[in-house]
Amino acid sequence: MFKKSFFLIKDSFGYFLACIGIDVLFFIALGFFTAPFSAKMRLYLVQIAGFFSQNMQELGRGSFLTALFNPETMSLWKLIFWQFLLFLAVMYLVYVVLQSVVWNLSLKLAKKNISYLVYVKKFALVNIFWFVLFILYGLLDLIGDLNQALNPDVRFNFFSVFASFFVLVLGYFVVISYSTLKVKKSFVIGWKHNNFLFSRYFVVILYFFILNFVLARLAEINYILAVSVGLIFFLPAVAFARVWMAANIQRVE
Repeated sequence: MFKKSFFLIKDSFGYFLACIGIDVLFFIALGFFTAPFSAKMRLYLVQIAGFFSQNMQELGRGSFLTALFNPETMSLWKLIFWQFLLFLAVMYLVYVVLQSVVWNLSLKLAKKNISYLVYVKKFALVNIFWFVLFILYGLLDLIGDLNQALNPDVRFNFFSVFASFFVLVLGYFVVISYSTLKVKKSFVIGWKHNNFLFSRYFVVILYFFILNFVLARLAEINYILAVSVGLIFFLPAVAFARVWMAANIQRVE
């Protein structure tokens, strides 16, 4: 299937280039449309940090939570909460609109033709479930970061390790669902054919892990070189990985 995927891309190379272009547009659009909400949340957090610092000095050995959630900061926490919900809503819309196009084209490259209007509706519904689990992952990762900050001497951070494992497994079933467009079916196929499909998925993850390691080292030498290498080896690899995984999923579906 690896070799076959190259021939599939070669036969419809325009679709492949379109996937790369839309991926670039996705990252730009995601940053552009979510930036106002991120900026406001950062501003409110800075104000909370100021109140927190002042109250801790006044309380001395007083309660940490009392200083953090005092009447002056509660209104700011409410504003952060609403900005966060808007941030998630915009991120979800940008993701669904652009990534549905990319995945629909990738499936076409893998010789699975689905009308875009049909695909985007099912893609949006499937991602509601995954989005909730992704938020759960974000909370686990945040708890891990806070635990590390409060306990810097702890070598094994359970929450961070579990969050990494959780998002790795989550991504596996997400990829399958984008081909099947059914959450339940993605779990059935993913579990039934785990030896075949997860090995392919692991190869993809390993590639990007190594690429990230190499780019991090290159960035220490020359940032522009790291960005250039990243663009060459990251975006085409993402586009190819979609087609390859879609072709393998169809094989067992």
